[in-house]
Amino acid sequence: LMPCWWNLLTWDMSRLPTNILVDVDEIGVELVWGNRDVWSGGVAVDSVSALPKNASLAPALTSITPATNAVGRYQKYEIEIGLDNVQGLNPYDPHMVDLNATFTSPSGRAWKVNGFYMEGEGDGPGAGRWKLRFAPDTVGSWTYRVQAGNAFGAVTSAVQNFTCVASDRHGWIRVSDNNSNYFECAD
Repeated sequence: LMPCWWNLLTWDMSRLPTNILVDVDEIGVELVWGNRDVWSGGVAVDSVSALPKNASLAPALTSITPATNAVGRYQKYEIEIGLDNVQGLNPYDPHMVDLNATFTSPSGRAWKVNGFYMEGEGDGPGAGRWKLRFAPDTVGSWTYRVQAGNAFGAVTSAVQNFTCVASDRHGWIRVSDNNSNYFECAD
């Protein structure tokens, strides 16, 4: 467990008699983790979900649709991801649905990027889309794999690719190498 972080706790309550669970207002929990004292403070429970034990509930990738196959250096490369087996889950909780991709540059450097769920203007609840966005910093041929997972399992796509071409965009903002009181572009 990580103090001051959201932690996913699961426990099997299937052996408890149903008459106990019907009238439950609060659940007392004692948390213990290595190299720490017994936790004596409060525990905030964000949500409680009753999920059946079923490995077929792991997310499934149904589509990977990039906006383009070529993108300018430091420009947005966007991918829309189709997912199944995520209906009814909290799309903003990575314990429920975790979407990411690992992008590999022409030199072999790997970048892990988290995906996100986005509901656009006019979309009804649950009618949003899963997306990944990345801005390559090196001209050449890039590859990536998309991964989606939850407590029931994970799935990884086949290798995908796109091309990064030269552009007039400047690099990411960072603290200046010459004077830490200023910012500069990475290029």
